[in-house]
Amino acid sequence: MMNQRKLSLGLFGLSVVLCTSLAGCPMQDARFEPLTETPSVEVCISDADCDDGNACTMNSCDVATFLCVTKTLDGVATPMASHSECFEHVCKMGVNTEIPVTAGTPVTNQVTGDCKIVVCDGTGGEIEIDDDSDVQSDGLECTEDVCIGGVPSHENSAEATPCGTNLACNGNGQCVGCTNDADCAGGATDCTASVCNAGMCQQQVLEGKPLDTQAAGDCKARVCDGAGNPVDVAEPNDINDDGNECTIDECNGTTPVHSPVAAGTACSGNRVCDGAGNCLKAIADTCATNADCASGFCADGVCCDGACTTDCMACNVAGSKGTCTNVPLYQQDGACMDTTVCNGTGACKIANGQPCNGGDASCASGECKWNVCKGLKGHPCDANKECLSNDCSNGFCD
Repeated sequence: MMNQRKLSLGLFGLSVVLCTSLAGCPMQDARFEPLTETPSVEVCISDADCDDGNACTMNSCDVATFLCVTKTLDGVATPMASHSECFEHVCKMGVNTEIPVTAGTPVTNQVTGDCKIVVCDGTGGEIEIDDDSDVQSDGLECTEDVCIGGVPSHENSAEATPCGTNLACNGNGQCVGCTNDADCAGGATDCTASVCNAGMCQQQVLEGKPLDTQAAGDCKARVCDGAGNPVDVAEPNDINDDGNECTIDECNGTTPVHSPVAAGTACSGNRVCDGAGNCLKAIADTCATNADCASGFCADGVCCDGACTTDCMACNVAGSKGTCTNVPLYQQDGACMDTTVCNGTGACKIANGQPCNGGDASCASGECKWNVCKGLKGHPCDANKECLSNDCSNGFCD
């Protein structure tokens, strides 16, 4: 309340006012009381004496006249509380006046994350409007917190969106270690694979998978055993080619084998296989040793069908080359030397013109006459005594 003193216009009245405001003044005498009907003014000794309780006036004490001076305020906000945030108190010509605040001004109390905002409507009322920036957080890294038409929404983040520490979103709103096998590179071995299983990288063991590195021609395949280890299994198609046309290359389980082809099978150079895996000279081919021939026999300078070591048997007989054949009649072979010749049936007998004491059977010609072996007509001869006819003409018995 204003600390005012009433002052009569008389001189004595002024003295009383001043004394009552100073310590130690004597008690006022009733004779100096101002008349009630006498006009009065506001007097003061400080600004506090001039406070009229109106926030829209400025009160001060004029120390020269000890009178209160009052000025009215206009357009100044007052500290007085309003019944609504959408009104404000402003001084208008010294009068406290309540006016609506600007439309769209947010009020103090808001609900966080409801995609709404409460603002003043410009007439002193409040309205709620959509606010897409007032999103509601669900606390999940793999969802996108948004407002759709004033309604909170939590959309799943795109797959492989980074989250956590070196993790990724799986497209279903979860932050996981992986979203596909490619995220799990590293750690795999020949017999394991890094895979993404339920969002976590795992090592999956492989079974039957061939290893990249294989040994050629060992009848084996190196594969995974299903427990993470490489093992060797039989591979019948992984044959070892020994480059020998006289063998059959095949596998016996996990062991390469080279079985000889049948003897006589043709091989390069017009030769034949010997049945032991060798490509050698064929029957009737010239040779120096048995080792040259597929038959294993080199006789009389040709590859023969046998050893052909019997007297009066040869492998180079004209027309039968390569076959052990009787040496023709009257030809010499092996032990048949000097006075003996072959009889044409594989025996060494006495030559014509030579004495025979064993009868016809001892002679190559089969004729022993007058104790001499004789040739028949047409048999070759060098002298008449060699012929049964005792007549040798032009090298033949007549």
